Amino acid sequence: ELIILSNGKNVAPQPIENQLKSSSYIEQAMVIGDNRKYCTCLIVPNFEKLQTYAAAAGIPTGKAELMVHAQIHALLKAEIDRTTKDFAQFERIKKFAILADEWTVDSDELTPTMKCKRKIILKNHQDKVDAMYSDAEVAAV
Repeated sequence: ELIILSNGKNVAPQPIENQLKSSSYIEQAMVIGDNRKYCTCLIVPNFEKLQTYAAAAGIPTGKAELMVHAQIHALLKAEIDRTTKDFAQFERIKKFAILADEWTVDSDELTPTMKCKRKIILKNHQDKVDAMYSDAEVAAV
């Protein structure tokens, strides 16, 4: 499976996603970028780990608060940068969006072998994907 950026560069998402998931703060990740200028990512964080981090940092630990807190965004951005530092510049994640719910077989976002159903995940989260490719600062960190 390959993502082809609008500049013609080929990106293999699987190795990038595997590196992202090596972070204890990232549970699931899906790289996006087909026909786009740069790579972005949908992230399902490990909320348990984030809550532990937040409690120690004096940040509200509710899921909704964690998803929008600047310090949590900065932490996830640092984790994304750290785990993908060895990839080529065009393969690195420029923006990301945090999702509240895990992808599951029951939600039809994963196959029985636990692989992402990319088209369905994209369709279900199109608003967040569009925001990452607009000039909006919402998804950018």
